[in-house]
Amino acid sequence: MKIRAALLGLVLLFGLRLQSQDSTALKHPVLSVAAGLGSAYGLAMLGLNQYWYKDFERSSFHFFDDREEWLQIDKSGHFFSAFQLSSKGSAIYRRAGLPPKKAALAAFLSANLMMAGIEVLDGFSAAWGASVYDLAFNLGGSGLACGQALLWNEERITMKISYRREKFPAELQPRLEALYGRSLPERILKDYNGLIIWASFNVHDFLPPDSRFPSWLNISAGYGASGLLGARANRWCRIPGQSSDDCEPADLIVRDDIPRLRQFYLSPDIDFRKIPHKKKWQGTLLEILNMIKFPAPALELNSDGKLFLRIR
Repeated sequence: MKIRAALLGLVLLFGLRLQSQDSTALKHPVLSVAAGLGSAYGLAMLGLNQYWYKDFERSSFHFFDDREEWLQIDKSGHFFSAFQLSSKGSAIYRRAGLPPKKAALAAFLSANLMMAGIEVLDGFSAAWGASVYDLAFNLGGSGLACGQALLWNEERITMKISYRREKFPAELQPRLEALYGRSLPERILKDYNGLIIWASFNVHDFLPPDSRFPSWLNISAGYGASGLLGARANRWCRIPGQSSDDCEPADLIVRDDIPRLRQFYLSPDIDFRKIPHKKKWQGTLLEILNMIKFPAPALELNSDGKLFLRIR
């Protein structure tokens, strides 16, 4: 998941939640929520521009085909971010007084507009470009949240995220730091090897109302990757800023010995929203926790056909 997508999602989610606390007491709560969204969005985009884009060369707006990069982990990150923006936005619009279906549609539109702003910034950056595939995964994530609201009037499938740090040989540490940073917060936001995106299914919600299956127990299916030391291949140039395609053979580092693997997971999970609570702050905390996959034993099948049992 691109660091700017993660940062934008986090800023907006917190902004949305704060805006919802007392919006119903205002004369025009829906307009108030929309204004709050616009303000949070503007501040987030300014922050991203200052934090990430200002140090890179600008260009005219252009598109870039990135569908083969990072084994599509960045695309699953876009799916997750757009889902959460649409899901949380729908709940806030409902608190502001919009009927459920209108709230879901308004949040769907808002989520896609917000996530599209990242592509605009990318499109004017010489180092990247706007991605049609990012936009498609944004549409898919927000569509999953909106579609459930329209079909079931509830969220039976939610998107979650988790992180585990992969170990690499010590000699690769400079490459890892160049790609993913040094500190733990940087690694969590940037490290494609550590990111797992989960679709968490609340089994009870799919069963008859009188079912005794625990309402808090979910089954999650996850996707991750390992061995990623470059966007398309584990090859890079010793000269900073120079691509492997333009690199002299003497300066080209090739680590094809490290396999690039897709990883598929199946694991039990907890739906924190189903845990009883009395205080509003407890509900807010449980909503935040519910974006994170609860660590539990998981079956892992990788693209080499190997099966493992791990804690994920």
